[in-house]
Amino acid sequence: MLTAILILTLAMLAMNVALALSILGIRVRARHAAARGQDVGRRWRPRMHDLLAGEADPERLRLLARRADRCDLLELVADYGHRVDGIELRRLREFSRPLLPHLGPRLRSRHPEERASALQTFGLLGGDAQVLIDALDDPSPLVAMVAASSLCAAGEPGPVAAVIARLDRFELWSPGYLSAMLADGGAPAADGLRERLADEGATPLVRSVAADALRLLRDPASVPVAARVLEGSPDRETAAACLRVLEAMGTGGDAPTVRRYLDDSDFVLRARAAAALGALETGDRDVAALDGAIDDESPWVALHAAQALSRAGRHDVLRAVAASLRPGAAAAREALGRAGAP
Repeated sequence: MLTAILILTLAMLAMNVALALSILGIRVRARHAAARGQDVGRRWRPRMHDLLAGEADPERLRLLARRADRCDLLELVADYGHRVDGIELRRLREFSRPLLPHLGPRLRSRHPEERASALQTFGLLGGDAQVLIDALDDPSPLVAMVAASSLCAAGEPGPVAAVIARLDRFELWSPGYLSAMLADGGAPAADGLRERLADEGATPLVRSVAADALRLLRDPASVPVAARVLEGSPDRETAAACLRVLEAMGTGGDAPTVRRYLDDSDFVLRARAAAALGALETGDRDVAALDGAIDDESPWVALHAAQALSRAGRHDVLRAVAASLRPGAAAAREALGRAGAP
């Protein structure tokens, strides 16, 4: 028994010593890396300024990069790359591209955070798109999202299509962030986004994100697609996103599709329909529909209907409601106040 206790105590002591040495090693390596990074910055920042100003030749300047410094140097270049664009960014990429293979060990690191950081630098400095496309299937959602963001920012049709095809794996991310990221892909993203919006087998998040990205792109070809989706009675998220598309880019011809959502059982869709109807070429029938919606049991719907009438320039209708004892009088007065109308 005493022997067993002694062995267990020695084992625990050895584990504590090993843990302490491990922590000490991590701190020493971190300090060494920080010191090396500061040294690289001290020597290379003046050279980077010359490169950005066009006063240094990228190829000749690259010959001065010591092998041991290249990963830290690429991080320094990426720091500048986040703050410039246009010709300055092209100069940084011309300097960096031959050095990017040195990021290989970090791109293959077992730590997701290190892979993500290296991948961000790789994408920003113009690395091979196929490496980024492969990273979309990385086990880490963080790494995959960094790859997707880099591919969308590049705005090339093939890489952007690869991101759109894998939208399902980003469902834990903010829909607003995803839509803005996809809109960064520009016109090359539009065809794929319209296909995902029209796909009845896609998840509500994928379809709504696709619709919002198309709205941000101001893609006119998405209007008839959104109208057809709305006619099929989709889920709340998809329907709301499609109504936002019609609000942003629709015409009077889309009013019948929008108008029927004013009677929907979901107050969110009634409110979105009211907002969209006010943005279209509002006719007398639509004005009457919005006038009725001001008295909706949902204050949010009532306010959206009042603001829609204000947007359509129908302050005469709002004044009549505001002067009445109708349930929507308060919403009418608020809309008039926001418009600065007496």
